[in-house]
Amino acid sequence: MNLVHAFLLTVFLHDENGGKTLVSDDMYWRDINSCKWYARQIHSQSRDKITAYCLPRLVDPQTVRLYDD
Repeated sequence: MNLVHAFLLTVFLHDENGGKTLVSDDMYWRDINSCKWYARQIHSQSRDKITAYCLPRLVDPQTVRLYDD
């Protein structure tokens, strides 16, 4: 198995009580800058209700789809 570093884009929705729910954690990017661009675009839709982060992960490119851009 040949693992590579990638960046996981996680998306959370916030509720009116201050809690947040993970709604997406299945998009992996090869490049941190591409991941951060998408995170900003998602977050800008509704700053009070949506948060997106890029987290580093070790993944197997044979089993995980890696986005280039």
